[in-house]
Amino acid sequence: MLDRFIFAACLLGCSTPALAQQQVAPQGLPEPVRNAAEWMIDQSDPAVRAAGLVVLDADALHHRTRLITDLVRETTDGAAMLWLAHSCAVAEIVQECLTAGLDDAVLEFDGGNLFARLPLHPPERISTLSLESDRESIYYFSLVSAWYDALAQNEPDGANPHERFVQAHAIASAWALPALFPLIGVCTDPAADLGTIGACRRVGQSMTDRREAMLSMILGEALQGRTGSSAPSATESPWRSRAECQSRGLEPVLRSMNEQQMRDALEMFERRGELETWGHLAELHGVDCPASPAN
Repeated sequence: MLDRFIFAACLLGCSTPALAQQQVAPQGLPEPVRNAAEWMIDQSDPAVRAAGLVVLDADALHHRTRLITDLVRETTDGAAMLWLAHSCAVAEIVQECLTAGLDDAVLEFDGGNLFARLPLHPPERISTLSLESDRESIYYFSLVSAWYDALAQNEPDGANPHERFVQAHAIASAWALPALFPLIGVCTDPAADLGTIGACRRVGQSMTDRREAMLSMILGEALQGRTGSSAPSATESPWRSRAECQSRGLEPVLRSMNEQQMRDALEMFERRGELETWGHLAELHGVDCPASPAN
């Protein structure tokens, strides 16, 4: 399984240029990823099209300004609006996206999802944005699922569903750091005021409690630690070591899954969250890992 600790290590050490390199020009993408992205962008579903945009660099996205703003006007899907917001930021067309109604749509249709609104506003507004938000979701496994389906379009017959799952997971992970950078930047700023520190604590606690994805939980704990809360440090997170144990133990199970079983597992990750899904699958398949006192 992918090493999520790269994410944790990068929280305090990655610069903006390093994160920006996660998005690459279309010609620099591996051919299967490039073909899948082109297929996604050509579909009629706005969410699929928005998911296809996340691997493109600023120039490629800027050339698609009209497409992006049209998608903003067409969709009320929370995941799609999140992916579009980050594409707007990468392409430096935030004003065009605001004019198209993206921020208003996030407020109306997705509880003001903080991660969709942060790229559209100055970072110093995090305190206000967090108070206006009823949601802090990165829609991580929605992106994994969208790319899992897209990568299947050009696969040879008999391809292993597990290999496609790993590819889709890698794409989502590569997107996550740049997508989360606005929050990381403002919350780790030594000059942050008390309002910002309080907002970061609230957001970090919410991300940890939601248990949507291990990446967001790791970030949630890191934010609480950086702002001086009593959240456990990386070495004091029993849930993390248990989940890592479960994911490693389930590797042979994932490798043996057929297409329908893998799709069922992805649906569970998306609906129930990563931590609960690893626990359920571990119990189902007899993978024994130490219990987490925190749970």
